[in-house]
Amino acid sequence: MIDRDQHTVVGGDEILLSTNTTNFAGLKVDVATHPDLQTGIPPTANNTYVASTNDSNIIHDFQVNSLIPAYFFTIDGTSYEFGNGDASVGTLHEPATLGHTVTINTINIDSTNPSNSTIDVDYTFVNTSGEFISGHYEGSLGFIED
Repeated sequence: MIDRDQHTVVGGDEILLSTNTTNFAGLKVDVATHPDLQTGIPPTANNTYVASTNDSNIIHDFQVNSLIPAYFFTIDGTSYEFGNGDASVGTLHEPATLGHTVTINTINIDSTNPSNSTIDVDYTFVNTSGEFISGHYEGSLGFIED
């Protein structure tokens, strides 16, 4: 996700989440920390990016509430309902000052048919209690430009 705003708070309206989202890992990579991303060239495979302590969070047992009026978005002929995350539901892990990375193992950006884009990433995260959280995602990659 590319967000040109200053903040991507989970409870705000700057992240588009499906209402069936129950787990969320959002690690923000700042261009100021990685100036190579200023060129307009997307992140590349076999690179590790240091994630910011601002607006990086991991949540499980999360709830996304419907918007009023409801908002639906059609992707590849299937309609999905989107809404705002409710930060008061679930377990929110806020970031410590160090220890957050995103490693891109493979990335395929299909500019002709963006819904065919894929990514394989590993991430590490340390919460404010000092707990180390790591994860892996391999699958579809969506792009939102605001």
